[in-house]
Amino acid sequence: MLSLGILHETLLRWAPPPVSVFAQDHGWVTSLGFRTGGFAYSTDVVRLEEPALQILEGVDTWVVGCVLRHGPHPTHAHLDLVYDWVARIRPRRTVLTHMGTTMDWAWLTANLPPGIEPGYDGMVISPQLSADETSPNETSPNETSADGYPSSASPTR
Repeated sequence: MLSLGILHETLLRWAPPPVSVFAQDHGWVTSLGFRTGGFAYSTDVVRLEEPALQILEGVDTWVVGCVLRHGPHPTHAHLDLVYDWVARIRPRRTVLTHMGTTMDWAWLTANLPPGIEPGYDGMVISPQLSADETSPNETSPNETSADGYPSSASPTR
């Protein structure tokens, strides 16, 4: 059995840049998040302990699970909790994923603060090395179709 107490301090060195893996509280079980360079991914999480927050600090792009607009939920983060984490971690870009039915696309795009956006099916994220670089492969959140969805998205309803 893998000891998560040790794992959160371990770097996987199978490909540059190294991957930091950290434990996340998912209610009744522990899930894993990761960070590689300026990109981090945390879904299936309701609480982040200090070691995880330290690994995430200063990340450029963070994809984070956010099931509800209003919380709390026993196993998943809600929007106010994500706002608290973003204030601590200070990523340039936060992409919400694993969203529930209360996470209405139109409401989110109209009300989320700068730097936080909803993810969508088919979204491509090209993490940047620095905040002022632009990736030609990344879909701009401002490119939308007539129904308000990103032009490259094919949402299911």
